[in-house]
Amino acid sequence: MRPAGTPVQRVEYIIELLLLRIFETKIKQDETFKPLRKLFSEDYKWKNPKTGQEESNINRLFSYLSTVSNDQILAELNNNFFPFYSTILQSARQVFEGNLPQKVQDQLVLIEEVFSNSNFTNNVNSGNLGEVIDIVTNEIEEDRLLKTDLLGDAIESALSETGGTKDIGLFRTPAHVRQFMTALVNLILTT
Repeated sequence: MRPAGTPVQRVEYIIELLLLRIFETKIKQDETFKPLRKLFSEDYKWKNPKTGQEESNINRLFSYLSTVSNDQILAELNNNFFPFYSTILQSARQVFEGNLPQKVQDQLVLIEEVFSNSNFTNNVNSGNLGEVIDIVTNEIEEDRLLKTDLLGDAIESALSETGGTKDIGLFRTPAHVRQFMTALVNLILTT
């Protein structure tokens, strides 16, 4: 994706793709997200705000992108994926009985925030995008997606490509320090 815009834009594109893959993995593996599976069944219809047409969401999961031809991936993301995910919270409320669990709601709010302004520009080479989607699909194991901070790593990469945020004194806490602090707090709370 090197020719695709600025370093920050390239990392943003990768973060958006990772977020879609992580979300699909949560739907498949996390029981709390299980009701969201209904959103992606053939029976569930969604009204696309761009076209005004009711559509099935079965092709709105990240894994579907690997079946789309390279020359159509950009259009698929911009015209179908991003509009759907920018309003997913409203759709999710229709398939959950009662209130949304907090972790589901937090995930959906994040997704809406990210995808409400998403638009892969024409400077993204669809062939390269297909390769990136293939890597995210086939080379990152689902368990790793749920147990590591891939989004944090991608953001850190974006910061390092642009000189970081040293000017404002913002630094990422290493994983081993975060884990130690969490264990320490848990120990204090349990004693």
